Amino acid sequence: MSGVGEMIVSSVARRVASKLGDLAVEEATLLWRFKDDVNDMKEKMRDLVAVMQDADDKVRQVGKDGAVARRWLSKVKSVAYDVEDVLDEFDAAQLIRNHQSKLKLYFSWNNPLLQKMTIARNMKNLRDKIVAIEKDGKMLNLVRHEPHAKGSRSNETFTVSDDMEIGMLGRDAETEKIISLLLKTEAKEDISIIPIVGLGGLGKTTLAQAVFADKRVRVFDMKIWVYVSEDFDLLKIGKAIIRGANRSISLDNCNLQFVQDNLIKELANRRYLIGLDDLWEEYGENLEKLKQMLQHGGKGSKIIVTTRNGSVVQVLHTGCLANQRKICPVHEADHINLDVLSPDDCWKVMKQRIFGPDDDQSGLEEIGRQIAGRCGGLPLVANALGQVMSEQRTVEAWRDIRDRKIVLDFIVDNRRDTLERVLLSYYYMKPNYKMCFTCLASFSKGFVVDSDRLILQWSALGYIQARHTGQSCIDYLLGMSFLQISKSSSVSPVHAKAPRKLTMHDLVYDLAKIIAADEVLVMDANKPTTWDKANEHYCRHAQLVNYHKRTEIFKHIPCKIRTLCFRECPEMQLPRKAFSQTSYIRILDLSGLSNEEQSTPSNPVLPSSIRRLMLLGYLDVSGFPIISLPKSFHTLQNMQSLILSNCSLEILPANIGSLQKLCYLDLSRNSNLNKLPSSVTDLVELYFLNLSGCAKLEELPESINNLKCLQHLDISGCCALQKLPGKFGSLAKLSFVNLSSCSKLTKLPDSLNLESLEHLILSDCHELEQLPEDLGNLYRLEVLDMSDCYRVQVLPKTFCQLKHLKYLNLSDCHGLIQLPECFGDLSELQSLNLTSCSKLQSLPWSLCNMFNLK
Repeated sequence: MSGVGEMIVSSVARRVASKLGDLAVEEATLLWRFKDDVNDMKEKMRDLVAVMQDADDKVRQVGKDGAVARRWLSKVKSVAYDVEDVLDEFDAAQLIRNHQSKLKLYFSWNNPLLQKMTIARNMKNLRDKIVAIEKDGKMLNLVRHEPHAKGSRSNETFTVSDDMEIGMLGRDAETEKIISLLLKTEAKEDISIIPIVGLGGLGKTTLAQAVFADKRVRVFDMKIWVYVSEDFDLLKIGKAIIRGANRSISLDNCNLQFVQDNLIKELANRRYLIGLDDLWEEYGENLEKLKQMLQHGGKGSKIIVTTRNGSVVQVLHTGCLANQRKICPVHEADHINLDVLSPDDCWKVMKQRIFGPDDDQSGLEEIGRQIAGRCGGLPLVANALGQVMSEQRTVEAWRDIRDRKIVLDFIVDNRRDTLERVLLSYYYMKPNYKMCFTCLASFSKGFVVDSDRLILQWSALGYIQARHTGQSCIDYLLGMSFLQISKSSSVSPVHAKAPRKLTMHDLVYDLAKIIAADEVLVMDANKPTTWDKANEHYCRHAQLVNYHKRTEIFKHIPCKIRTLCFRECPEMQLPRKAFSQTSYIRILDLSGLSNEEQSTPSNPVLPSSIRRLMLLGYLDVSGFPIISLPKSFHTLQNMQSLILSNCSLEILPANIGSLQKLCYLDLSRNSNLNKLPSSVTDLVELYFLNLSGCAKLEELPESINNLKCLQHLDISGCCALQKLPGKFGSLAKLSFVNLSSCSKLTKLPDSLNLESLEHLILSDCHELEQLPEDLGNLYRLEVLDMSDCYRVQVLPKTFCQLKHLKYLNLSDCHGLIQLPECFGDLSELQSLNLTSCSKLQSLPWSLCNMFNLK
């Protein structure tokens, strides 16, 4: 295994050892001394974990010993993954046995006797492998290491603010210079480009985003952020700009000409500010085409470009449009060339992470400053090291960080020093978060992912056991700057609790790819010769790109993969046996399949071999026009997250309620779905249900109150829905409800005991005439949107009991004739919108007491 993938071995082995310890097995179900094998393996895995530190140290030795240790660690990781697969199969088989009749099981491929024999035999073979690996470890003379003691830290909660800009320390002058350039319009030029140039990790993107967020640049008609990356693609760049300018334009299956035509319309005479982040392209003709796309903005428009390569800026100075001064970089003296931070500034960055205002710094500052000297002046490294040092506040631990040698001798370009510094912070990352971080290498570079979806995927892979653990991991990685909040994640305060859009610094992504090494494989169906087939047995995450009627490709997908994602595939129908050789898949993402070909069948179906994916926990079929799910779908007992958005579903399986682990169900935009099976209310773990845009859905199950864990319910755009179930108001954990555009809904249930409800959206409920008197029971309600509920004339008497209400939108409530006299009792109200309330003649005097209104 090449690279430094061995650094993750300890995390894998620890998790598997823990699973072996937690495994509960009944003696009557075991064959071939299975229980003895499990107990023996548990002890041996713990012994292997204990010598990981020494093996990792030997890997850094030059020569034969280092190579032997690396191969040994590769074997440990591979067998640990294999053990985990068998254990997960064992759990999945038990789930299936609990939910299917014995007769059906006997005549199916899930035959319990056959499975027991197979699992027991596999476990015995793996035990033999572990014995051999343990023997090899003794020949390496590996010694046990105890973990470092950690300094006391009373609070392990990682709080991350969206506007946290620690990397901005020492960049005030550059910030002011850029803002000055943005606000100045040269008489001789229409559009100017402001380049920010510097090494990876110096904070180019952070600086540009801080400028975007500055209130002084609100003078622009639009602000658009685009991540470009090494893979320069004019179509993708153009589509990103159009989305930023006008989200109502459909960009499905569009070509470059369509994009260019729409850019002319959207940018014409509008003064824009566009950020082109991480531009690498040096070919003059391509950059000229990019400038041609952007030339239609109004005079005074600006483009901020971040790049590591100064030659990119030189090329931007050339070309027809630059010579005509229609669109060109600012004068060379105004280029922003970022330099490294001083060691003192690096230490200041680190201290903000490490110490609280009253913490004792004595005895640690000298070593801390020495570690700051290892940061190479990179804010990214200083921030990440500060995070890990905050958890290990002892002299011994800090000395270990100071003296730790990280060598990436296989990297020969100018990234080596920087990556070695970033890798140092990864080395000391919390072990249980290392797996979560490394699997991000399975995404494409420049990815933007919903934070909730990321947590769901980590859960499906078994890296986390609870959502709050996933959120803690995200906050931790944000704190290290290993994740960043995407510029596209900007939301209004009303939606402050909405999932954040996350992305990753390209340098950190490079690090994740190095650590993941052979675990990640990109399979381009158009370029099969580029696949790394030599190490397929190590691969656990695969992307399939450009699949188009080449069914033989499925024979070459590594059989032990856990993640399979389809990207940019112009083919919707998959072969029936597509997944017959990949039974360990936990995450299957088919949302990258597109319907571009005329020959695509009008009603594609999911391959029947999907029933073999016993471990499948996350399935995304967004945009896949299936009418129904396979009959055997209920056997996928490990399913936790099911995303069926924008399909053509007409019906759900009657026994969908047997998916007892299902906690996330997205059925949005299935416009032909008119009914939910009653068994939906048997999904006792379900906390998220999205039915938005199901325009023909006429009712919800009467027993919806059985969904005791339901927290998020979106039924916006269900314009055929006339009423809610009578017991709807007893969903005690419900915190978010969206009923917007339920245009036939005439009333809400009289009894509302939604004690956890914080967001209630009723906008465009045109038939809603009154609110229930029980509305005042929603004492946790923070957001209430009643815009365009034009039949409502008065608010209930209990309305003023909503003491925690912060955002209230009553705009276009044309029938509203008065507000309660006690309205001023809503002391926490920050935003009140009464636009176009034409019958509202006066406001209560108590409004004068609302001091928090903004």
